[in-house]
Formats: sequence, C-alpha cells, structure tokens
Amino acid sequence: MLLDNAGDVMKRVEKRRDFLWLNENVILTFVLYLMIIIAGIFGVFYSDSFGPLFKYLLITPSYLNSTSLNWTTGVWVGVLGIHGTIAALSITFMGMFVSQVSSYSEPGFEDICKSLLLRKSHFLIFSLNSVFSLLSGIVLVAFGGGMIAYVISIIVSLCFIFSYGLMYLKLYNVTENPAIINDYLFMELNSAGENHYSFIVNSQGLIRRFNECCEGLSHIDYGWNSNFLLREQRTLNVFNESEQLVLSGFCPLCLRLINDEIKNGTDGGDVKLLLNLSFNLSVSYSSFNIDFENGSVVKDELIYKIEKMLGSAFLTKDTTPDEIVIYRNYEQAVIKNIRTSLLKGSEWGIDFGVKALFALTDKNDFLRTISGLDHSFSYTNKKNSVDYSIFAAFCEKVAFEAIIRNDVKKTSQAMKCIIDIGRFLYTNDYFHEFYILICRSLHEKIRYGFVDGDSSFFDLYVYTVCQNLLYKNYMSFGFNTEFLTKEFRYLQDPDDRESLSAIEIKMVQCVKDVVTLILIRLDYLRDKSLEDDNELVILFEYLRSWVNAEFFNELYYKEGTYDTLFVIPKKTDFDSGRTLREIPDYQASVASASDDTYKSIVSIITQSSFNKNNLNPIFIRDKKDFLEVTGLTTFQLQAISSYLRGEEFTGFLKVINHGDADDSNREAVAEYLDGIILEKNNIVAKFITSSDLDDELVGKYINEVSVSLKRRLDKILDTESLGLSNLVSGSTFNSFINKREVMKPIDGVHYSMNGGYYAERDVFNWIKSVLDKVKLKKKNIIEIETLKELPTEKIVTIHNKLKGEPGVYRYSKGVKMNDEKGFLGLESPGLYYMDFDNEFKFSRGHSLYDVLIEKISDDNVGLVSENGFWGTENPFLYAHLVVAINLDLIEEECYTFYFLSVDNCKKLTALHDHNARLTPDKETILNDSKNIS
Repeated sequence: MLLDNAGDVMKRVEKRRDFLWLNENVILTFVLYLMIIIAGIFGVFYSDSFGPLFKYLLITPSYLNSTSLNWTTGVWVGVLGIHGTIAALSITFMGMFVSQVSSYSEPGFEDICKSLLLRKSHFLIFSLNSVFSLLSGIVLVAFGGGMIAYVISIIVSLCFIFSYGLMYLKLYNVTENPAIINDYLFMELNSAGENHYSFIVNSQGLIRRFNECCEGLSHIDYGWNSNFLLREQRTLNVFNESEQLVLSGFCPLCLRLINDEIKNGTDGGDVKLLLNLSFNLSVSYSSFNIDFENGSVVKDELIYKIEKMLGSAFLTKDTTPDEIVIYRNYEQAVIKNIRTSLLKGSEWGIDFGVKALFALTDKNDFLRTISGLDHSFSYTNKKNSVDYSIFAAFCEKVAFEAIIRNDVKKTSQAMKCIIDIGRFLYTNDYFHEFYILICRSLHEKIRYGFVDGDSSFFDLYVYTVCQNLLYKNYMSFGFNTEFLTKEFRYLQDPDDRESLSAIEIKMVQCVKDVVTLILIRLDYLRDKSLEDDNELVILFEYLRSWVNAEFFNELYYKEGTYDTLFVIPKKTDFDSGRTLREIPDYQASVASASDDTYKSIVSIITQSSFNKNNLNPIFIRDKKDFLEVTGLTTFQLQAISSYLRGEEFTGFLKVINHGDADDSNREAVAEYLDGIILEKNNIVAKFITSSDLDDELVGKYINEVSVSLKRRLDKILDTESLGLSNLVSGSTFNSFINKREVMKPIDGVHYSMNGGYYAERDVFNWIKSVLDKVKLKKKNIIEIETLKELPTEKIVTIHNKLKGEPGVYRYSKGVKMNDEKGFLGLESPGLYYMDFDNEFKFSRGHSLYDVLIEKISDDNVGLVSENGFWGTENPFLYAHLVVAINLDLIEEECYTFYFLSVDNCKKLTALHDHNARLTPDKETILNDSKNIS
C-alpha cells in the first residue's frame, strides 16, 4: 500500500509538469474576455436593479429610447465592422510577411525561423486578442450592452487596431532587415544548446543518484551480469504493453521496498535484481532481470510481485523530453543547412552553417553533430558532388571555430571526421586536390603544434598518411612522403643528447608504421600470380624515401632512436593488414602483426645501396637500458635475427639491390643482436636466481604432484585400507625442477608444470626400491593363460627380458616396470604380475605422502651435490622438489608372481583377431583384458 501511494504521488507530480506546456498567457487572455462577456450580459439582465439615472450604463440606450445616446449603437457596430475587416486582412498580410521571411532564411532553418518570428512577435497573443475582442464586442452588442460595455469594446478594438499597426511595422522591419531573424535564430540556438546541456547535467545527476541508491541496497544492482556460467537470469516484463513510454525518474522509497521484498521472499538468498536503465529514453532501451545461482528457484509469485512493484517505482512520460526533441531538430537543421551549402558551393552559407553549429553545440558535443553530416551523405553514391575547395573551406572553418575554444584534441577529431567524409565523397584524384588544400594549415599545425605534449594534429596527419596508403591514393601518399621524409627536418632537441623529443619519437614511430604497411602490400603484390608492376615500382620508390628519411641524419647516433625503433606494438591493426592483402571480410586468414613489425625494423636498420640512413645497432651503447626501455623478449630478438639471416630477407635484398644480396651489413647487425640476446639471457638468469618462488604456483605444482602420486599408488595398492602408524620412516625422493615452472612469466614465456612426470618417476623409484627386497628372496611362480586368473586389478606388471615382442604390451595391468636384463632373477621371458597388497604388509603414516618445493639458496645449495645434480648449469636456476612416500613394509621370505608367457600372449592375440573376423559389424572386447592400462 505504501509503495502504491508513493508511486502515485510521484506520477501525479509528473503529470502536473507535463501540463505546463499550455501557455499561461493564452489562458489569461481567454479568461479576461470571458469575464468581460459575462459581466456585460450580467449587467443587461440585472439592469432593473439600478435606478433610471444609471440604467443606461448597463443596457443599450436604444432600449431606453435615449435619443441623445442612440448614435452609440451605430458607432459601435461600425467599429466592430472595421475591427473584423482588419482582423481578416491581418491574417492575409501576416501570412505574406511570414512566408517572405521564410524565403530569406538559410536552408534547413525555414520552419525554425518562421516559428521564431511568430513567437518573437507574440503573434499568438495578437491573434487571440483580435478574435476574442471582436467576439466579445459582437456578443455584447447582440445582448444589448450599455455604455460601459460600449466603452470597453471600443477601447479593446482601438487597442487591437493600434497593435495591428505595430505588428505590421515589426514584420515590415524584419523583411527590410533579414539579419534580425538571424539574430533571433542564433539566440534560439544558444538557448537550445544551453537547455540541452542543463538537461544532460541533470540526467547525469539522476543516474548518479540512482547508482548511489542501488549501492545501498543488498539485492538490487545496476548493470549486467557477466558470470553466465554460474548464474542464471530471468527477464522481467515491466513495461511490455507500453514500450513507447520514456523513463524519466525513480522512487527511492519504492526501490527500498522492492529490496526488502526480495530479501524476505528469498530468505536472504543470493538473488539480485539487475537494472540496466537508460533514463530519458524509451523503456525498450532498459532491461530488468532477476539474477540467481544455477540450480536455485525463484517463485513465480515473487516475480509477479516484483514486476508490479517496478511498474510503480519508475516514472514515465508519454513523449521524449522537449529539451532532447528540440535539440535534435535543431541539430538536423544545422546538418541540412551545411549539406545544402556544400552541394550549392556557397561559401557564405558554409560560414553561416559552421557558426550555427558551434552556437548550438557550444557546451555540447559538436563531434556528434558533425558525424551526422557523414550519415546525411551516406545515402548517395554520387562522387565529386561537392566542390573540393568549398569542402576544404568548411574543414578550415570548423577547425578555426574549434581551436579558439582551446580544445586541440576535439579539433583534430573534427578534422579527422571531415577528412573521412571527403574520402567517401571524392574519387582519389579529387580527394587529392581537397587534401592538398587542408594540408597547408595542417603542415603548420604539426610543425609547431606540440603544445604541452599534445600531439593530436601530428597523430591526425599520420592517420591520414596510413589511410592514403590503405586506399591506394598514391598521389596523396606521395605528397605525404615528400613532406615527412624531405621537408620535415630539424626537429626539437631535448635536454638529453641521447634522448629524443616527443616529436622525434613520433616521427620514428611513424616511419616504422608506414614502412610496415608498405612491406605488407609489397609482399602481397610479389606473391600474386599476376603482379602489378607499376604499383610495385611506385611502392619501392616510396619505401626508399621512407627508410632514407632526412631526419634520420640528425638521429642515427642517438640511443633513443633505437629505443623507439625496436618497440613492438602491443595493439595490432589486423584490419589494415587485411585491406592491404585484399582479404575479403568473409575469409579467414592467419597473419602475424609482430612478424610484419620485425620486417619493418630490419628493413630500416640494415644498410645497403638501397638504404643509407646511417642507422646501426652499434649506437646502442647500454644494452641493459635498451632492453629495459624496449621490453623486447628473447623470442622477439631471435625472430628479428632469424629474419635477418633468412631466405626471405635475402630475396628482398636481391629485389631492392638489383640482384646483389651481399651488398648489406645484415650479418654485422645480426651479430650485434646476438650480443643483445646474450645480454638478455644474462639479465633473465640473474633475475631468476634472485627471485622468490610464486606461492600460488607452488601450491598448484604441489597439488599436481599430489594428484599424480595418488593416482599412481591407487593402481597398485588399496591405500585407504592400510594400517596407520606413527613410526613410519617412508622413502624420500629429491628432484630439481626448473625454477621458472613455479614463477610468473618471465621474458614473455611461462614454463609448463611437469609435476605429473616427477610424481610418476618417484612412484617408479619407490616400486623399484620395494622390488629390490625381492631380488634374493624365494619366488613362487604361478603360470596363467588368461588375465582372468589374476587375483586383483591392482597389479604391478614386470616385463622380464622382453625386447620388441609384438602384441605383448597390451596385456600390461596396473603399473608397468621393465626388467630387460633379468635383474630380479625371474627366468623365462614374459609378463610377471605381482599383487603388492597381498605380498607385502604395508603401514602408512597419517599422510600418505608429503610434497615440498623450496628455493635453492646459499643456505641449501649443498643439497645439489649431495643429491646427484649433474651438469654445468647454474643450480640457482632450479628449485628443490622433495617427495616423501610415507609407506613402510615388512619383508616376507617368499613372494608369489603370476606369469603370462610370450606364447600365451600370442595365443590371446590370435583368439582376439579370430573373434574380430567373425563379428566384423559388432564392437568386440578383448577377452580377459578390458582393464588393461
């Protein structure tokens, strides 16, 4: 009940706000004239209540036969006639004026200017006054109103005639001076932008308050569930029957009541109401879900109740808020105006449209509006429909208006959007003309535009360079190449002689990226069966220019150059590679972006008759610092070195050097890289030796060993039935595992765990130690013909004196041991099975096994030699693994073995093959060996 009352109160308040659209002046005007009519009629009917001296004030003198005032009726009727004539004419004249003003308006703003003119001129009030004043006069005359009604009606009519004259002057002034309507328009655009901005701020405040409200509720969350594996969701139907409603607010009290309802209805279970809401948009953009654990059940009664409560907890409107509707309409008008001006080639219209754009979006996102221009042109495939000089002027005007607002980043983004529109509008040759025009100012911006570390304009220029290459606009790309590789020199110098300035770093990155793209395209063209020779020649010339960029002469001796050049990008642009390789969207492909970067680095740094930029890795003076700055891994260095020495690069050198692959310093570069690789290995080794083991990985390793131990021991023993003892000495086995198996990834590599191998080896060693006790004991050999004669499934199988016997290994069971030389003293070759559970009396400790992994340090390095560690490797690169199997046994004097000879194995195999031939269409199971391991 409380929830319903709270929701109803909020909805009534919202409806009252919606009613405010009705103009108060309209209501007051209507009420005023209605009161005049009612008062006049009241005076006529109640005139007898007054004396004869005052009666004529309330009723017409014609009725009283007052000859001295009879003339007033004729005058009154005449004035009303004039009033009516002027009122009729005003509609015609005003319509003409307004239509004329609309024709003066800029394209796209006709309807807006018409509406503005009518609003600024108070034309609605003027029209209401003309109609109601005439209507009230006619009614008073018809009912026989007296002198009071006469005076009031005449005054009202004269006021109307006077206001008509003023209205005529206003509209005439607008037609004589059309700039007035533009002033009105820009005031309106500013106002709409301000209102939209305020509305957005209020909406953000609403969202913030809603989030804060949800944070205080244990069973309501804002957002989506990302754990789809462990949790289920059920969608709630809250506004299904009215999806056109707009979500406008919420009731905090209602949400708290819903939270309590969920808490009580689920007994505090892990059930969440997930609300993903879009306020001031249609409810279809919002979602309401109940989230609960897999396997849980939420009652339908609770679901239905929550749906009903949610319907009362959120406020809705029938229409989108006026601030959004008006702003979007004005936005469309601005876009239409700019588009029309572009198509007409009107530079003045472009100037007007840009000013209108920034008047509307002064505090809003003008990039969103400009992107709408892209959509407006996307409906036509006609190329070159806009004069490129006009479009360039538009780009410059937008950039100017944006830059004076001191937002360099948004300015560059706006120019990027316009340039992308240009690519759609023009063919390559027309785009080239447009591009040259805008680059005049863009070149100046990137020369001197690195203010406070902001490189937005340079990033924009590099983006256009890469796009020109991707779209095969080689005229524009050649223009870029000439500027960046020949003209763009004498860059900023930092304080540190070895370091690079921000713009120098950007330039080195730019060269590497562009060379990478050129090489991708060249590889594709060279691999094609029908090569485009002309494009190949052009690209090789561009490649020559880029690898020999003039600014390298100022940077080749600086370590910072190589620190930047050898950085492998973490984010890869696969789309560019697919475009250059002309791979269709529907076709899968395998390509390594890192490999493309390696090729680029090698092509830039290797000197030959084709490349004379003086770059040489010998200028990498501090290898350790170089490795730290670049973050190169051993694998990456080896990949670069391998490509340097590989056949692919040899073929590439033959092409660029006209058949001479030896005219280069690639071997010297590769040797220096080998030295860096050696330094990297030393750094990695030192880091490994000094680092501690990762506790999480140690725990996982111990668990892997423990699981493998248990699985192996369970194959030969019933470990759960063994007797417990507090005095078990057990058997201890020491191993040395690679330390990197229990450390976080180093040098881009993580070693996989081999815990299963060490557990298996230690179990085998333990079995061997147990079998050593059998060697000199008496043996009771029981020969068997089938595996059914074995007493148990938990068996140790000993392969005695067997070498290459076919069809024998399939009859092994449990754990297999090899005794090729007959170490145990078993005579005949074949398979010997031993039942450990029956032949030995084992006792176990409270834990069947113990596993320990510890770091090798100066304190315990002696264990290495004591436990038989071999080789010349650094022992600190390993970790010490200790496995203790806590089992003791009591020896017997005689042990029983079950013996399956080689001949019997062959007989079983022949029988199996015979049965298989007899039943070829049925699944056959090997007799007596269904549990063979």
